[in-house]
Amino acid sequence: MPPEKLEASGFTAEQAKGQAHALREIIDNQIATKQDVAALDASVATRIAEAKADLIKWYIGTMFAMTALILSLIKFVH
Repeated sequence: MPPEKLEASGFTAEQAKGQAHALREIIDNQIATKQDVAALDASVATRIAEAKADLIKWYIGTMFAMTALILSLIKFVH
């Protein structure tokens, strides 16, 4: 809120400036900047890439284990 509106509603000029400054700080601390969004985007992209790599490792490991199990069962049956 601009200090002029606060002054019009009964605040002194000093009070209005103080209130406007405090509100501005609160708002500025709550708004994400382009740099904040870019950093978050990079962080999410990195985490997704790591998750993909982990899933591929588990998938390949599981496939090898299943293949070994099937071969062992075939060998055992014959």
